[in-house]
Order: sequence, then C-alpha cells, then structure tokens
Amino acid sequence: SVVSWKPCVTSVISFLNIFAGLLYALNPYYPFIIQAVLTIINLVIACLIIEPERKKSIRKDKFREALDMFKMTFIGSKVLRYATLLFIVLAIASYLQVWNIQQYAKESGVSSVALGVNWAMANLFVALGSIFSHRLETKMGVIKAFFFVSFMSIGYSGLFLLPGAIGFVFYYFLTFERGINYPI
Repeated sequence: SVVSWKPCVTSVISFLNIFAGLLYALNPYYPFIIQAVLTIINLVIACLIIEPERKKSIRKDKFREALDMFKMTFIGSKVLRYATLLFIVLAIASYLQVWNIQQYAKESGVSSVALGVNWAMANLFVALGSIFSHRLETKMGVIKAFFFVSFMSIGYSGLFLLPGAIGFVFYYFLTFERGINYPI
C-alpha cells in the first residue's frame, strides 16, 4: 500500500512552526538566529557534496534552453503566461504580510508574546491550506481555485479596518490562502 507522507510532514512542520513561535515569544531574535545558523550549516553541507558521474546532457547550451523555456512561458502560451503572472502577483501579495505583520502587531498594541503565538498559528494555517489545496483544485479546477486565492483583498481589508486581535483573524485568512496558492 502507498503511504502518504504529506500529513506527517505537515504535522512536523506545524510543530516546528509552533516551536518557532514560542522561541519568538521568548526573544524575537531566536528564530532568526537559529535559521541563520542552520542556513550556514546547510550551505557548508551543500558545498561538500560531490556530484556523481552521469551521462552528459544532449543539449549543451543551457542559456538557450532557459531562453526557450522563458519564451514558451511568456510568449508561446497565453494561458501559461497569464497563469504564471497571476501566480507571481498572488505569491508577492501573500508573502508581503509575512514581513509586515510585526509592524502591524506593534502598531495595534499586540505584545511580542501574543505575536509569537499568532505567528505560530499563522504557519499552522499555511500548512492547512497546503493540505486542502489539492482537494480544492480537484473540486474547482485550477482557474477557479486561483480565483478563490485572489480574494486576498478581503484579508488585507480586514487587517486595515480591524486592528488588533480581531485583525489577526484576517491574517490567518491570508496565510491559509498562501498555503492554498503555492501547491496549486
């Protein structure tokens, strides 16, 4: 039988996000320090990996290959062009709030402890959105699923109009949409 690892991986990621939120509640710099250290460790490991011998690629001009993919995406296919541009816009829109939420919380009077907990919960909502993204895509189709994700203006409006703890409900909405957007 085939075992799906997605729920297990999502559970581990959710736990780690809650742990990161608790670290943030202790000291706002801890998650970033740990992330920087782990990034350096991963960089060292990546530099030490030796590429195994393999057959040479038939196509030798990698720049030309990349240019052909770019042309196919943005010139050759109207549907692919619009889907790619929509994904880029939605990705930027959904990621902006990740970096702006600290300022939002500060201006709304949310304590750093509460922000840490809310940050962890928001990452849990990203994970939940990722789990449900394929179900949504299967039931609605890709275009309608993207339309659902494009309702981010509701989340941003809620953050703008309802500061403080109530606004975080809309922050969760944005992070859930972010989780839906990336796998689709």
